[in-house]
Amino acid sequence: VTATLKNCDVENVTVKATSYDFCTTGMVAFVYASDNDKVEFDYILFRTQEILDDETIIVSNREQENFPFLFTMRANLKTQRISFTISMNNPTNNDILKYVRFMKNVEDGKIISVKSLELQEEFAKGRLDDINCSSDFETFEEEVHFWEMVVTVENYFQTTIDTPKEIYDNEYNLLKYLCTLINGETNTVTWSSIEFKVEICQEFKAKIAEWNEKPFTLTYIGTIEVPLWGQKYEVPIMRRYLSVKPKNLEHIMKKVDILDIGEEIRLEFVPGEGEEGTWEDTLHNSHDSLTTDKP
Repeated sequence: VTATLKNCDVENVTVKATSYDFCTTGMVAFVYASDNDKVEFDYILFRTQEILDDETIIVSNREQENFPFLFTMRANLKTQRISFTISMNNPTNNDILKYVRFMKNVEDGKIISVKSLELQEEFAKGRLDDINCSSDFETFEEEVHFWEMVVTVENYFQTTIDTPKEIYDNEYNLLKYLCTLINGETNTVTWSSIEFKVEICQEFKAKIAEWNEKPFTLTYIGTIEVPLWGQKYEVPIMRRYLSVKPKNLEHIMKKVDILDIGEEIRLEFVPGEGEEGTWEDTLHNSHDSLTTDKP
């Protein structure tokens, strides 16, 4: 997966207006998609750049400062045709998300309109075709999903993510893992062996005395560190091992008997059934703890 976006050209939109005096006033406009008149890009300051011999008017917002999107329109009021060129200039990840969402709307055939803010009238409206857009994602849907995950993580941790050009599978999976937790969903992972270091206390000694060879559920509540693209994210989780049993139970019980309160013991668990077990991670806010209960 590559997080690279190129410029995109779209053609053949019908011009609804008969004339606008771009030369003297310019035009502040919104770009809408057809679903509930959702604004895709707002406060675009179009100004005339050139008028060709065939009366094609070339307008753009290149003079607009601190705006991440560059729009160029070539409008011919005689033929009632218009073409767009859209590119980005030093965009944030949220800007990129906005861009690819727009391109997905275009690909889905949604009606796009350009509306003058001052006149409250549509300058152009129609479906965009002859799209020339380059991306290393297989579909715009995949691209939208990727940038939604990036922005979700940025917003939750109040940070800025610098995504590399090459995204490897393990990085994508870590991003997906973080995003799943943040969205309140459950991550499911398979495992074959786990170890915990536990401090001996009277309650733990009593719990160990109840263990037998029957599988049980083990719950860990604590914080994990997720490294991704040069940053480390500390995430409070609740991890439930759905079916476990202690390895070398008799040895563990004998060792617990001779250890004093406050000393530590290393516990190893294996799946309760089969060679692989399952754990579930969810976002959680609490102190570190390790608890057991019956399945």
